[in-house]
Amino acid sequence: ILVKANSKITSFDDLKHTKISYGSVGSGTLAMLEAIMASKNWKMSDFADILAIAPTEQADALCGETVDAIFSSVAHPNGSVKEIVNMCD
Repeated sequence: ILVKANSKITSFDDLKHTKISYGSVGSGTLAMLEAIMASKNWKMSDFADILAIAPTEQADALCGETVDAIFSSVAHPNGSVKEIVNMCD
């Protein structure tokens, strides 16, 4: 889960009622998000918005406040994560 440094999101429970991105449609990250939601007994309607934003556009979405958090399932280190960390405050 990626959030901006100044985000009020500090735990999974803080994600409720926020705008999140899970990456591309059909990605494995959506399955991860659905598993987390099931374990928390959350529904899609518990979020302000859930967006499918391509990984190449996620940094702009987070930095530009289109989303509050990004769900990402990648190996570490990862270039897109590094880009987001370097772009956003």
